[in-house]
Amino acid sequence: MEPTDPESLVLRYGDDVFDAVIALVKLGVSTRKAAAACGVSPSTVDRWVSQSRAGKPHGANGRPRHPGREKFHQLREEGRSVRAAAAVVGVSSMSGYKWDTEMRAGGACQIK
Repeated sequence: MEPTDPESLVLRYGDDVFDAVIALVKLGVSTRKAAAACGVSPSTVDRWVSQSRAGKPHGANGRPRHPGREKFHQLREEGRSVRAAAAVVGVSSMSGYKWDTEMRAGGACQIK
């Protein structure tokens, strides 16, 4: 049996999911309901709420968001291709496709 790469077992949520969860909690939704609405574990939501209250930025491995992300979304709304928008903000086209997919999936959190 070969060892499993630990990176492949780690679930990574986009900034949009983080932002949606924090927005729901700020609106008074319980952390359990916010977790269920966004498809995130309750312990992850608790950690994110703690990070948010402490003023820590969210991003991959706790890093802050890429500063060009908003500009990328603006360029995409103006009709630029993913590759062109990614080149303008200085990221790989793969990052651009990931950001684009996250943007289009934006309304993933729904309270039941």
